[in-house]
Order: sequence, then C-alpha cells, then structure tokens
Amino acid sequence: MAYHHVDLPVALLSAVGMLVNEEGIDALTLRGTARRAGVSHGAPAHHFGDKRGMLTAFAKQAAVHLERCVQNALNSADRTSAEADLTAIGLGFLEFSIIHPAHFLVVSRDELLDMSDVALIAARHRGVKLVQGVFADPIECGRLPAEDRDAVVLAYWALVTGLSSLSDGLSMSTLTPGQRRARAHTALELFSRRLTR
Repeated sequence: MAYHHVDLPVALLSAVGMLVNEEGIDALTLRGTARRAGVSHGAPAHHFGDKRGMLTAFAKQAAVHLERCVQNALNSADRTSAEADLTAIGLGFLEFSIIHPAHFLVVSRDELLDMSDVALIAARHRGVKLVQGVFADPIECGRLPAEDRDAVVLAYWALVTGLSSLSDGLSMSTLTPGQRRARAHTALELFSRRLTR
C-alpha cells in the first residue's frame, strides 16, 4: 500500500496500536511495525528514529485521546462539586483505557518513553494541573489541608490508574464494559466523597 509522506506516520502509529494489543509492548519492533503497516522496513526509523521515539510518538497520540475522553466525561457531568469533577475525570480515564487499550499500556511505561520530550511533559502536566485545580475549593473551604494536596492527588491517580488496569484484568474480565464503568463509578464516587467533604 502506498502512503503519502504525511499519512505514513499515522499508518505506522496505527500499526503500533494493533501490535501492542496483539503481542504486547515488549514484542514491538521497528521492522515488525513496518511489516504490519505494509511499508519499507526503514520507514519507522526515518520518522521516529528508534523504538523509544516511536513509542513516544504513540504516547503523545495517547495524550490527545486521553484529554478528549476526560473532556467528554466532564462535559457530560453535573459540574456542581469537586466530587462530581473527580468522578468524571476518573471515568474519562477509564473510558480511555477501554477504548484505547494499547495507548493506555504505553503511557504507563515511562521507561520505554523519552521523558524529556517537551510535548509529552506538557500533556502530563496538563492532567496533573486539572486534578490539582479540582482540589482548590475543598482547600479553600478548609475541608482539605493544603499541605495534603499532593499526597491526595497521588492517591487519586493511583485509584484511577488502578481501576483502569483492573478493568481489563482477571478481576473484571468477565464484566461488560458497562458493568466495568458502573463499578468504577461507584469506587470513584466513594473516594471523591471522602476527599471533598
């Protein structure tokens, strides 16, 4: 299949997603990605340099998908409380892991990414700032000590990423995506309620 030069990176990243879903991240190679995309074996190196560069490009694509899922969840939520916002952000992250499982796997493997990449750093920073901002009201109202904010944000991210990881694991593998969302929604609401009241 012939690709226009601009479309080739997109085709290669699509192949990355398919291969990660089928074989796992560790089995991914530049040559295998080229073969799956139906292009010359040198194309991935030409566009991304090496496997780390290719996975970093895939992680930046993941950041776009994640931000879209979180924003959609926030847009659908009753934005009247920090609890509602935290629940929505968590559900957006879970939705991202269900719709884009390969992207979810890659973004959680920092050791395989170029963590000095400016765009990747900026995307991660936006996510942290979004969650930190939700805690502004509970801090101002005295429900959450300001000095605890970073620890609480860490605990929140641990819950969100843990739920997302479990959603495809043995503990929830027999559930439909709707049932997974419902269980995660309950867990997120309980956690968020405790934090923000």
